[in-house]
Order: sequence, then structure tokens, then C-alpha cells
Amino acid sequence: MLSPEDKQEIKEILQELMPEIAAKAAEINLLAIPETVGNMMKEQAIQTKLNKDFYEKYKQFKPHKKLVVSVIEKVDGENPGMDYENILKLAVPLIEERVRIEKSLNMTTIDPNPNTDFNGIL
Repeated sequence: MLSPEDKQEIKEILQELMPEIAAKAAEINLLAIPETVGNMMKEQAIQTKLNKDFYEKYKQFKPHKKLVVSVIEKVDGENPGMDYENILKLAVPLIEERVRIEKSLNMTTIDPNPNTDFNGIL
């Protein structure tokens, strides 16, 4: 068991060392910034190239970019840690299905008096 004097001595030593510890921690973090930013830029370049290649391979998806992004985000969220290339491969059939559904929807003519009789349906 530590005596009150020992506790006080330890407290004083820690207070003396704290500025050095904080300075060293700040130095380590600041020195890591260039490498971190470099890795982020590299990752962004890779994703940009993958996206470009993806739209070159699947030209039919270009007019549906919002839909494509939505599906890719969904697949990415369901598969954390998966490589982006594999996410794109998994997303293609889902994108095709959604494009097919989107094309089948009539967005120009709207029935002003839709049937609201849901007896027996719900």
C-alpha cells in the first residue's frame, strides 16, 4: 500500500513528465499526417480509376448514376471490409434489376383518381 507521501511524489513526477509526453504524442501524430494524406490520395486515385473502368465496361449505367451510387453504397454497407472491386461485381446484378424496374415505371402519366379500394388486399 502506498503512503500519502509516495502518492504525492508519484503525482509530482507525473506532472513533471506530462508536458514531455504530450509533446511526444503530438510529434508522433503530426509526423503521421503526410503518410495518412498520401494513402488517402492513393486510395482516391484507385477508386476513381475503378469507377472510370466500371462505367466504360457498363456504359448502359451512365444515365443512372444516382441509382448506381445508391446500390453500391448498399452493397458496401452490407459487406464491410470487402474490396471495392468485389463490391462492384456484386452490385452489377442489383443495378441491372433496379434499372429494369425504373424503366418499367411510368413517370409521365399519372392517374388523378387512383383506385383506393384495398378491400381484401391488405
